[in-house]
Amino acid sequence: MIFTQDSNSGIMQILRLLIFCCAAALLNLPVSAQSPAWKRAGAMGMGINLSWLENYWNGTPEKDYRDYLDMGSIAGKKQDLALMRQLGFTTVRLPVSFDHWTSRKAPYVIEERRYFAAIDSILSWAGEYGLKVIIDDHHGALDDSARVMQELPRLEAIWRQVATRYKDTDPERVFFELYNEPHQISSEAWKTCALQLLKTVRDIAPHHTLIIGGESWNSIDGLLKMGVLPDDNIIYTFHFYDPFLFTHQGASWAGKKETANTGIPFPYDASAMPPLNPLSKGTWGEHNYNAYSVEGQAASLRKKLEAAKAFSDKFKVPVFCGEWGSYKKYPDPASRVRYMATIKGLLEALHIPFAYWEWDQSFSFFDGEPSLKNIPAPVRKTWGFRIGG
Repeated sequence: MIFTQDSNSGIMQILRLLIFCCAAALLNLPVSAQSPAWKRAGAMGMGINLSWLENYWNGTPEKDYRDYLDMGSIAGKKQDLALMRQLGFTTVRLPVSFDHWTSRKAPYVIEERRYFAAIDSILSWAGEYGLKVIIDDHHGALDDSARVMQELPRLEAIWRQVATRYKDTDPERVFFELYNEPHQISSEAWKTCALQLLKTVRDIAPHHTLIIGGESWNSIDGLLKMGVLPDDNIIYTFHFYDPFLFTHQGASWAGKKETANTGIPFPYDASAMPPLNPLSKGTWGEHNYNAYSVEGQAASLRKKLEAAKAFSDKFKVPVFCGEWGSYKKYPDPASRVRYMATIKGLLEALHIPFAYWEWDQSFSFFDGEPSLKNIPAPVRKTWGFRIGG
């Protein structure tokens, strides 16, 4: 047989493919890892949630909170994105309360169109700083009652308008997250909704990667119950706030009695544990307190995160931890830093990209407003921030 330069090139391509497949088998890597979702998930790197456009509670109830956004707050976010990039973040998850931009009556028109200026600005600045952006629909009213069928058409209408506006953005750096933390809804009902939203967006934006998680507040268990969807350009998300006794201590919005136990150390230390707060007796807060000797250990957290990794390996799909962090008001700072180091280390060891919750509000790692001087030295060390680099 005579080999020409072209045939040699072809043989080399075949050999490279064989080497890749063999390596994939040995390392338990998916052979389909070059799909758009895999490549984009692999490029997400270290992410951060920019809490701001979901803060509908800053509005007034009489106006359905639709007056919540101060348009004057937009300009200052450019400095935030510049600092994110300086600290080494490469992805920004942008939660948005489209629910409070939109009419409650069909055909469900987004009436606060001026608010799009906020997203447009973030996308422009993110492009300037080389940041990827996840546009996340963060609030809604899905549950197992009749509201599911009432809410789904509204969500579809919202995504038709959002996807149409941003369909021409670069799909390598702009992702769409269809619905944040579905809860009080069965896995079957949520999967039905997810499939319909998937179809709605795909008809408009066929090349953008979509981010979808399971019910039960985007829990890992909810993801396992949902399984995979018939689309190969999805990154599957989950949120991780375990152990809840630590991460949400004193967070009254999660249940005043249930989260009444404060002063909880991380990791579990019997000598440092406060007594059970009587307010939490008879609630899941008491259960969490009694289970903390196990749940408050890195080994338990690793086991839970390994379930998400096993889902990725089994179905050959990328996964992404869209939220993790701890409420900063009550834990001692050293425990918070140990928690950050533990979860960040576990996610990185499992090669799961993530977005920390959150940049500058009640879960922030800054002591005060976002600035280099407001990052404590232990936090800088944990995150590997190169201040002044």
